[in-house]
Parts: sequence; C-alpha cells; structure tokens
Amino acid sequence: MKRNIKTRDDVFLLVSTFYKKVRKNVILEAFFNNIKDWDEGLQRLTNFWVSNLFLKTKYLGNPLDIHVKVDNMHGNTISQEHFGQ
Repeated sequence: MKRNIKTRDDVFLLVSTFYKKVRKNVILEAFFNNIKDWDEGLQRLTNFWVSNLFLKTKYLGNPLDIHVKVDNMHGNTISQEHFGQ
C-alpha cells in the first residue's frame, strides 16, 4: 500500500528502496559501483529530498556536480535512456 511521505524516515525508506533497485539494474549499476560508503550516500540523498520536500535546509551541495563527474568518469555516456529505467 502506498502512503504519503510525511517524515524523514519515510523519505529514507523511499530513497534506500529506490537505490537498492538501481544497484541491481544491469543498465545502471556501473554508474554506482564506485560509491564506497552507501550509508553516507543514502543519508546525503535523504537530506537532499528532505530539503526539497519539506523546505528544511539539510542538504548543502550541488547535485549537478556529482552527476557531471560520474558522466565524465563514464566517457559522457549517460543518456535519457538511463533516466527512464
């Protein structure tokens, strides 16, 4: 049953479930293999979404920077296909 996202715990559950699936996806997994500390990464991603959903400043950073860096590491091969997975 789907439910509304109301708390940080709800956001964390959504983020961690999503990335668990991403890490198993044969098309996407290569982009995420270099992440060494998934616990820290999931907390950072949760902070990003908490900041955006609840307008609470928890995330300090530029999400575009990491996406550009990962794309560069993979020969600029990230395409719209990857975002439709």
